[in-house]
Amino acid sequence: MSIGNLEELIDENHAIVSSTIGPEYYVCILSFVDKDQLETGCAILMHNKVLSVVELLQDEVDSMVSVMKVEKAPLESYADMGGLDAQIQEIKEAVELPLTHPELYEDIGIRPPKGVILYGLNWEDLTSKGCGKLNISGFLKYLGDGPKLVRELFRVADDLSPSVVFIDEIDAVGTKRYDAHSGVDREIQRTMLELLNQLDGFDSRGNVKVILATNRIESLDPALLRPGQIERKIEFPLPDIKTRRRIFQPLIFLWL
Repeated sequence: MSIGNLEELIDENHAIVSSTIGPEYYVCILSFVDKDQLETGCAILMHNKVLSVVELLQDEVDSMVSVMKVEKAPLESYADMGGLDAQIQEIKEAVELPLTHPELYEDIGIRPPKGVILYGLNWEDLTSKGCGKLNISGFLKYLGDGPKLVRELFRVADDLSPSVVFIDEIDAVGTKRYDAHSGVDREIQRTMLELLNQLDGFDSRGNVKVILATNRIESLDPALLRPGQIERKIEFPLPDIKTRRRIFQPLIFLWL
């Protein structure tokens, strides 16, 4: 027996499943499996010798998802950062305001963005700490875990809403698609496709917002940045003289 993910339902009795070691199989669905519960992305138990789905595995919150939750509010705030006034204002308007005052967007008649992508230098990680969030440390601990963790992540975020999902270094799983030749490459692409599926599945007017961060925005798959996904981009440039002064001023006072 092995655990896999259901990639596509062909008909009531057949499906395409991916195993935890990488390959995908065309398999039969045995008659005693509850077919009404089968859906794309769900975890299944597969008999390796006869290549058949023998059981649907009920999703439970993975321990890795549990440790991603931020139980206490971060100690950092926007006031701890020197400069970045324009970027902070954009984050407040795109992420915080739709969660705290959604009626403002309804009165104006516009849909708030589902989230933002922060790109440029390493400042974006510090800036994101100004928001309470569900912090993502990694998706690819084991082959086959990535898509499942993404699904559980957004399910937990919805249960804890209003919430903010922060995914740092999104380029690790969100790179442009290509012909995959190894299990790891296929796993990365399946994880990104599941992320796209989750982004498609929730309303921008809901109580879950997404913050992505990367230093390599040019390497991201265009599907992540298309309208209706994460279309709001916030750049973090090198600090100018005024910003540098604001950064070092508190430190100078500490040394005096």
